Amino acid sequence: MSTLASTMTAYCQYRYDALDRLASTAIEAQAPVWPFYQRSRLSVEIQGALHRRVVRVQDRLLAEQHVDGSVGQVVLLGTDVQDSVLQALDGHGSQPFGYSPYGHRPPANTFLGFNGERPDPLTGHYWLGNGYRAFNPVLMRFNQPDSLSPFGRGGLNAYAYCLGNPVNRRDPEGHVSLALYDLPDVVLSNIFKSLSMSDVSNLRYVSVRLNDRVMGLSKIPDLDINNSGALAQVKRHLQGWTHNVLPHALRRHDGYKAAFERLAQHRKTEAALKVRNAEARMQSIIERVAGKGADVLKFDRYIQDAMQINAGSPGTLGDIAAVKKTYNDSFSEHYQLRVAQENLKSDIRAIRFNLNR
Repeated sequence: MSTLASTMTAYCQYRYDALDRLASTAIEAQAPVWPFYQRSRLSVEIQGALHRRVVRVQDRLLAEQHVDGSVGQVVLLGTDVQDSVLQALDGHGSQPFGYSPYGHRPPANTFLGFNGERPDPLTGHYWLGNGYRAFNPVLMRFNQPDSLSPFGRGGLNAYAYCLGNPVNRRDPEGHVSLALYDLPDVVLSNIFKSLSMSDVSNLRYVSVRLNDRVMGLSKIPDLDINNSGALAQVKRHLQGWTHNVLPHALRRHDGYKAAFERLAQHRKTEAALKVRNAEARMQSIIERVAGKGADVLKFDRYIQDAMQINAGSPGTLGDIAAVKKTYNDSFSEHYQLRVAQENLKSDIRAIRFNLNR
């Protein structure tokens, strides 16, 4: 027994602090790695002269800062909804990353990886819960049993990771996995802020429960019928161009649909009133020239006769031309208002179809 012990070599030593968190990792012939935590998340890592810092905003992973002596570098990170690092951008260019469903990836220049966790520098395993349990992405299971298994929240399988569903669930503590739809509203809202509305909409297809959560967190904007740009706003809402407004949620919201119908009726009434007022102005010009009850044909004949009668009077011809121009301007205004009215009706029909499909 003593002979066996004397031939064994320790390639790595792990030390823990009083809170049972991983406090240092010492690989043979390398300077030890000292992690520091903030709000139970890895914040800084020091290895000799090399300092690595994690930059997060509202629990969303944004970047890493690497400082080696006097040389510093910032690596911008592109992540998915689970915070897995998919893209790293530094001064040398961009590097994409891919993972197996359980998080295995080749070595990379970022020290965070699958689900925003730090892989062990020697084994590539993930120490979840700040060192509580090591998850092996190659074997797709934990190396140690869960202390909450088999009769607690850890479940019957003490070694299983995320109940066999690593795509839609995550396990930051190494105890109990969380599905995306189980996260608190404030956390989900912060996640959605970093996604396009198209990506948020696509999350609905992951599961029925996630669909309900996504729809429930979508904002239902108010529609002001006195706002001239309200119809354009509805278009943007239904095209997914407005942050935190999900088109599918609007299509299921009776109050929003009713508000749109009130807005549509108000706009059509306004357009019809403008057309009638333009028609009234045209008729007023006709009757002022050709008499009460006259129509446009009688007006034209009257103008033609007046021009023939006053052919030798330039001043009178100028007055007649001014009257004719006033009528033509009024006719042009009326025509443009009619075109705008038809375009409005067409827009309303298209929006109504989009809202009710």
